[in-house]
Amino acid sequence: MASQVTAMKAIGRQLLATHKRYQASLDDKLNEVQEIIGDSLKSGGINEDTMESLSGIFRGYEYIKPIADSAWERYYDHCEKHGLDLQQ
Repeated sequence: MASQVTAMKAIGRQLLATHKRYQASLDDKLNEVQEIIGDSLKSGGINEDTMESLSGIFRGYEYIKPIADSAWERYYDHCEKHGLDLQQ
């Protein structure tokens, strides 16, 4: 029984690590947006080049966000099912 609990905790750590990787990617996208907007405001304002740069980042965000949410849900469900404490 103890080995099963250990195995469930290990799976939980893997699921959390997966979620954290996706979340880090989302955080990177946010930082890119802030940097692009900040740079554009310093150099005369938002223009078509700014919008093009942002659209690429937003497409990546739209792709990654549901995957990150799903990774969190898998981790959450695993912890709930096996009575494990949630980590952040």
